[in-house]
Amino acid sequence: MMSVTVASAPSRCKLRCAATLLPPSPSSALDLPIVWHLAFHPAGTYLAVCRGLSSANGTPYYDTTPDVVDRSSPATAVTSPSIDVYSAGKNDVGWLHALSLPTPSVHSRTVRCASFSSSGRWIAAAGFDGIVSIWSFPGAECVAALEGHESEVKSVCWRGDRTVATCGRDKTVWVWERFDDSDGGEPEFECVAVLSGHAGDVKTIVFASDGVLL
Repeated sequence: MMSVTVASAPSRCKLRCAATLLPPSPSSALDLPIVWHLAFHPAGTYLAVCRGLSSANGTPYYDTTPDVVDRSSPATAVTSPSIDVYSAGKNDVGWLHALSLPTPSVHSRTVRCASFSSSGRWIAAAGFDGIVSIWSFPGAECVAALEGHESEVKSVCWRGDRTVATCGRDKTVWVWERFDDSDGGEPEFECVAVLSGHAGDVKTIVFASDGVLL
Protein backbone atom coordinates (compact mmCIF):
# COMPACT_ATOMS: atom_id res chain seq x y z
CA MET A 1 0.00 0.00 0.00
CA MET A 2 1.42 3.36 -0.99
CA SER A 3 -1.31 5.80 0.13
CA VAL A 4 -3.25 6.23 3.37
CA THR A 5 -7.03 6.29 3.63
CA VAL A 6 -8.59 7.95 6.66
CA ALA A 7 -12.16 6.78 7.33
CA SER A 8 -14.76 8.18 9.69
CA ALA A 9 -17.69 6.34 11.22
CA PRO A 10 -20.84 8.51 11.27
CA SER A 11 -22.90 5.54 12.47
CA ARG A 12 -22.29 2.11 13.93
CA CYS A 13 -22.44 0.32 10.59
CA LYS A 14 -21.06 2.71 8.00
CA LEU A 15 -17.60 4.04 7.22
CA ARG A 16 -16.84 6.77 4.76
CA CYS A 17 -13.51 7.83 3.31
CA ALA A 18 -12.55 11.13 4.90
CA ALA A 19 -9.23 11.60 3.09
CA THR A 20 -6.53 9.91 1.04
CA LEU A 21 -3.10 11.03 2.15
CA LEU A 22 -0.27 11.07 -0.37
CA PRO A 23 3.39 12.03 0.17
CA PRO A 24 3.90 15.81 0.20
CA SER A 25 5.49 16.08 -3.26
CA PRO A 26 5.33 12.91 -5.39
CA SER A 27 6.31 13.67 -8.97
CA SER A 28 4.57 10.54 -10.27
CA ALA A 29 2.80 7.40 -9.11
CA LEU A 30 6.14 5.57 -9.30
CA ASP A 31 7.52 7.84 -6.58
CA LEU A 32 5.03 6.61 -3.97
CA PRO A 33 6.92 4.75 -1.21
CA ILE A 34 5.49 1.91 0.84
CA VAL A 35 3.42 2.85 3.91
CA TRP A 36 4.72 0.81 6.85
CA HIS A 37 2.91 2.19 9.87
CA LEU A 38 0.43 4.80 11.13
CA ALA A 39 0.20 6.46 14.54
CA PHE A 40 -2.47 8.85 15.80
CA HIS A 41 -1.68 11.69 18.19
CA PRO A 42 -3.44 11.12 21.56
CA ALA A 43 -5.77 14.03 20.80
CA GLY A 44 -6.68 12.51 17.44
CA THR A 45 -5.77 15.72 15.63
CA TYR A 46 -2.54 14.48 14.02
CA LEU A 47 -1.58 11.34 12.14
CA ALA A 48 2.02 10.22 11.64
CA VAL A 49 2.72 8.12 8.53
CA CYS A 50 5.91 6.04 8.20
CA ARG A 51 6.94 5.66 4.59
CA GLY A 52 9.73 3.39 3.48
CA LEU A 53 11.55 2.42 0.33
CA SER A 54 10.28 1.33 -3.07
CA SER A 55 12.21 1.04 -6.29
CA ALA A 56 12.14 3.59 -9.07
CA ASN A 57 10.03 1.35 -11.34
CA GLY A 58 7.29 0.89 -8.76
CA THR A 59 8.26 -2.64 -7.67
CA PRO A 60 8.18 -2.83 -3.85
CA TYR A 61 11.59 -2.82 -2.23
CA TYR A 62 11.57 -4.44 1.19
CA ASP A 63 14.89 -3.12 2.43
CA THR A 64 16.55 -6.46 3.15
CA THR A 65 20.05 -5.20 2.55
CA PRO A 66 22.13 -3.88 5.47
CA ASP A 67 23.91 -1.40 3.21
CA VAL A 68 23.40 2.30 3.72
CA VAL A 69 20.98 3.79 1.21
CA ASP A 70 22.57 6.07 -1.38
CA ARG A 71 20.17 9.02 -1.30
CA SER A 72 21.93 10.66 -4.25
CA SER A 73 20.80 7.80 -6.49
CA PRO A 74 17.68 8.52 -8.60
CA ALA A 75 16.30 5.15 -7.54
CA THR A 76 16.13 6.12 -3.89
CA ALA A 77 16.18 9.91 -3.83
CA VAL A 78 12.37 10.18 -3.69
CA THR A 79 11.84 7.25 -1.34
CA SER A 80 14.17 7.96 1.57
CA PRO A 81 12.91 6.96 5.03
CA SER A 82 10.33 9.48 6.17
CA ILE A 83 7.67 10.28 8.74
CA ASP A 84 5.05 12.70 7.44
CA VAL A 85 2.61 14.20 9.93
CA TYR A 86 -0.86 15.31 8.84
CA SER A 87 -3.29 17.48 10.78
CA ALA A 88 -7.05 17.24 10.81
CA GLY A 89 -8.41 20.20 8.90
CA LYS A 90 -11.20 22.39 10.21
CA ASN A 91 -14.62 22.87 8.67
CA ASP A 92 -14.44 19.60 6.70
CA VAL A 93 -11.33 20.72 4.83
CA GLY A 94 -9.84 17.24 5.37
CA TRP A 95 -6.37 16.15 6.47
CA LEU A 96 -3.49 18.47 5.57
CA HIS A 97 0.26 17.84 5.53
CA ALA A 98 1.64 19.60 8.62
CA LEU A 99 5.33 18.65 8.69
CA SER A 100 7.87 15.99 7.86
CA LEU A 101 10.43 14.77 10.37
CA PRO A 102 13.95 14.93 8.88
CA THR A 103 14.47 11.22 9.56
CA PRO A 104 17.13 10.75 6.81
CA SER A 105 19.44 12.83 9.00
CA VAL A 106 19.32 9.99 11.56
CA HIS A 107 18.14 6.83 9.81
CA SER A 108 19.82 5.19 6.83
CA ARG A 109 17.13 2.56 6.30
CA THR A 110 13.34 2.24 6.45
CA VAL A 111 11.53 3.77 9.44
CA ARG A 112 9.30 0.84 10.33
CA CYS A 113 7.18 2.20 13.17
CA ALA A 114 6.35 5.41 15.04
CA SER A 115 4.57 6.14 18.29
CA PHE A 116 3.39 9.29 20.06
CA SER A 117 3.94 9.60 23.81
CA SER A 118 0.79 9.92 25.92
CA SER A 119 1.04 13.71 26.04
CA GLY A 120 1.83 13.96 22.33
CA ARG A 121 5.03 15.84 23.12
CA TRP A 122 7.35 13.16 21.73
CA ILE A 123 7.48 10.80 18.76
CA ALA A 124 9.58 7.63 18.88
CA ALA A 125 10.63 6.13 15.53
CA ALA A 126 11.98 2.59 15.04
CA GLY A 127 14.28 1.91 12.09
CA PHE A 128 15.51 -1.10 10.20
CA ASP A 129 19.01 0.30 10.77
CA GLY A 130 18.73 -0.68 14.46
CA ILE A 131 18.24 2.90 15.67
CA VAL A 132 15.31 4.31 17.64
CA SER A 133 15.06 8.08 17.30
CA ILE A 134 13.15 10.38 19.65
CA TRP A 135 11.66 13.59 18.22
CA SER A 136 10.08 16.61 19.81
CA PHE A 137 6.61 17.45 18.55
CA PRO A 138 5.71 19.72 16.92
CA GLY A 139 9.29 21.02 16.99
CA ALA A 140 10.49 18.10 14.78
CA GLU A 141 13.91 18.04 16.43
CA CYS A 142 15.71 14.76 17.11
CA VAL A 143 16.59 14.82 20.81
CA ALA A 144 18.00 11.28 21.13
CA ALA A 145 19.11 8.31 19.04
CA LEU A 146 18.90 5.05 20.99
CA GLU A 147 21.27 2.29 19.94
CA GLY A 148 21.61 -1.23 21.25
CA HIS A 149 19.55 -3.55 19.07
CA GLU A 150 21.75 -5.79 16.94
CA SER A 151 19.39 -5.78 13.97
CA GLU A 152 16.15 -4.24 12.65
CA VAL A 153 13.87 -2.56 15.19
CA LYS A 154 10.32 -3.43 14.19
CA SER A 155 8.07 -1.81 16.79
CA VAL A 156 8.10 0.90 19.46
CA CYS A 157 5.59 2.05 22.06
CA TRP A 158 5.37 4.46 24.99
CA ARG A 159 4.17 4.19 28.57
CA GLY A 160 3.34 7.73 29.53
CA ASP A 161 6.03 10.23 28.54
CA ARG A 162 9.05 8.57 30.14
CA THR A 163 9.17 4.89 29.22
CA VAL A 164 9.81 3.52 25.72
CA ALA A 165 9.75 -0.15 24.76
CA THR A 166 11.26 -1.49 21.53
CA CYS A 167 11.51 -4.89 19.89
CA GLY A 168 13.09 -6.34 16.80
CA ARG A 169 14.69 -8.95 14.67
CA ASP A 170 17.36 -9.69 17.27
CA LYS A 171 14.62 -11.49 19.32
CA THR A 172 14.83 -9.01 22.20
CA VAL A 173 12.71 -6.35 23.88
CA TRP A 174 14.43 -3.25 25.23
CA VAL A 175 12.95 -0.89 27.83
CA TRP A 176 14.25 2.68 28.00
CA GLU A 177 13.66 5.43 30.56
CA ARG A 178 13.80 9.17 29.93
CA PHE A 179 15.84 11.37 32.29
CA ASP A 180 15.59 15.13 31.95
CA ASP A 181 18.66 17.34 32.07
CA SER A 182 18.60 19.40 35.25
CA ASP A 183 20.00 22.35 33.29
CA GLY A 184 17.11 22.27 30.85
CA GLY A 185 19.01 20.62 28.02
CA GLU A 186 17.88 17.74 25.84
CA PRO A 187 16.52 14.67 27.65
CA GLU A 188 18.60 11.54 27.94
CA PHE A 189 17.40 7.95 27.60
CA GLU A 190 18.92 4.95 29.34
CA CYS A 191 18.21 1.27 28.78
CA VAL A 192 16.88 -0.18 32.04
CA ALA A 193 16.06 -3.72 30.87
CA VAL A 194 16.66 -6.13 28.01
CA LEU A 195 14.15 -8.98 27.80
CA SER A 196 15.25 -12.09 25.92
CA GLY A 197 13.99 -15.61 25.42
CA HIS A 198 12.06 -15.45 22.15
CA ALA A 199 13.04 -17.99 19.50
CA GLY A 200 12.23 -15.66 16.60
CA ASP A 201 11.64 -12.05 15.61
CA VAL A 202 9.61 -9.88 17.99
CA LYS A 203 7.50 -7.93 15.52
CA THR A 204 5.20 -5.81 17.66
CA ILE A 205 4.94 -4.55 21.20
CA VAL A 206 2.38 -2.70 23.32
CA PHE A 207 1.81 -1.73 26.94
CA ALA A 208 -1.42 -2.65 28.67
CA SER A 209 -3.68 0.35 29.31
CA ASP A 210 -2.67 0.41 32.99
CA GLY A 211 1.03 0.34 32.08
CA VAL A 212 1.73 -2.65 34.33
CA LEU A 213 2.07 -5.33 31.65
CA LEU A 214 4.06 -5.27 28.43
